[in-house]
Amino acid sequence: MLGRMNQASVLRTCAQLGALNDTLIRFSGGWHSVAGRSLVPELARLIFPVSPRSQRRVLEVCADPDFVAPFIDFAIAGLMGLACRYCPRTGGQDLIKDLKRRENSTRILLQLQESTVPSEELLLALKTGQFEAVFPKLTRSILAAVSHQNDWVKDLGRLHLLTSITEISESFAARSNFKSVAGWFLQRMGISPEEYQALSHIFLAYAFNDLINSGSMFQDFLAVSAKKFDFFRLVITSPESVIAQAEPQTIEEALFGPLPLWVRPVLHDGKEFYISSRGWLFNKLLRGFPYLILETERARLGRDLTKDEVDGMRGEFGLIFEGYICWLFKQWFQGANVGIISPYYVKTAAGHWREKDFLLVHDGIGYPFEIKALVPPLGLRQTGDLDGWLKYFSHIADQSVEAAEALVTGRGFYADKSTKIQNVQKAYPCGVTFEATPFRQPIVLPFEAALSAKLGRNVFAESNGVGPLQLFDVETLESWDEFFSLPAETSQLFALLRQRAESVVHRYSSFGRMGRSPITSDASQGILERATERAKETILAKANEISAQVPLPEHLQAFGPQLRTVGGPWERHET
Repeated sequence: MLGRMNQASVLRTCAQLGALNDTLIRFSGGWHSVAGRSLVPELARLIFPVSPRSQRRVLEVCADPDFVAPFIDFAIAGLMGLACRYCPRTGGQDLIKDLKRRENSTRILLQLQESTVPSEELLLALKTGQFEAVFPKLTRSILAAVSHQNDWVKDLGRLHLLTSITEISESFAARSNFKSVAGWFLQRMGISPEEYQALSHIFLAYAFNDLINSGSMFQDFLAVSAKKFDFFRLVITSPESVIAQAEPQTIEEALFGPLPLWVRPVLHDGKEFYISSRGWLFNKLLRGFPYLILETERARLGRDLTKDEVDGMRGEFGLIFEGYICWLFKQWFQGANVGIISPYYVKTAAGHWREKDFLLVHDGIGYPFEIKALVPPLGLRQTGDLDGWLKYFSHIADQSVEAAEALVTGRGFYADKSTKIQNVQKAYPCGVTFEATPFRQPIVLPFEAALSAKLGRNVFAESNGVGPLQLFDVETLESWDEFFSLPAETSQLFALLRQRAESVVHRYSSFGRMGRSPITSDASQGILERATERAKETILAKANEISAQVPLPEHLQAFGPQLRTVGGPWERHET
């Protein structure tokens, strides 16, 4: 079927569907908003232009209140990968002109999408309670789709905090060979953090301003930017790079096989640019820059990095991330009846010293936090392998539980290693990672059982004063002061933390899913929200400055001064 379709027309259609999907989810209030309902007929026309019956079915599905979005990123990327391999570059039917071919391309897309987790396997797992077989498929699917949940406005605000807060920078300088976080960013990325944030904002504005079809404005912007700014080239790949991967033998391999499109979500065929996923694109720029830093260094050196170089650069960002989380804790609990200890040490049963990251003590209960800037590697995203997840989480889990066990048995010490930390009645181990965790109940049960077996104790059940382990990604942790007025509601926060750890159902949930309503008062706006507002003026001013300097085509230069009100993430944020 694909061998009869023109490659560019398939890629263009995929980009159109992805843009429509992303734009409605991000900026129009979803499919059930006024804007969303108005675009549903356009969706029906794009995917099933021939059959009125199919179009009616699309309208019926979109009217379902439980319907979220018609497509998932990696299904669209899967079809683009197949098009790179099997569609002719010259000749072949144009999907715009040959409507039957377009309907066939939609059928291929839906077949890919339905293969993410075979329904028969899932139903059998739910019936028998045996989730080992579906665990990899579900976790990789959730991880690939979770990008739509990331808030890019907050990502910009977080990057602003990471690179501008004096306390974070001083802590980093004291533990590294850099004088500041901003200096580290400039050396590693070859661009100042202010310029990087502004360019990311401009990129987002252009990508979404074209709404459905990635038209000439975005095409021109990418063509100019890829030549002027090195890091933009690191989001672009080619059909040749895609087909250099092993040829897929199954639908599943076709779905999770086009790795270049996962790493570099903008495909360039020499004439046009096609975005496989706006979610992946901006996650790479704003959430995935720990990996982007490594890619930048590889490009600069013109060779692969050694393991020591990779570990060293990841360690640098780890120090910055740890400083950020510690800074958040100190902002929230300043003046509260909370003991804040960082760093601290524990002595193992064998008499060895272990440095630990952060400890909160409230009402005689300890909450040891181990903080790691973990981002799932590409291979794990592709396979969802249980052993891979064990390797990914076992170190942070072991460190967290080790700290809790030491604290309840009187083996915790302040940084001088001589002053004992007062015994706590109970301790709840916590791990904080940078990227989201794709675990959901009851699918996570095989992971919990395997991790407990690997560590030699059930870390998800209370034992000898040590509560169940719980994990937080950065966005879940940042939301604490969106749900609690801190430090006034400190006791309520810690009560919910204990409830979250002890609940099999909610151990991986946000506070909102646990029934807690967010604070609505503007006066109680969270730290990240306030930082985002402060970053806004800086980013927009720099964006306007860059737009005036970059030799863009005339229509793009005219667009630059309008960035304050047109297109970018702030528009959705303010609405």
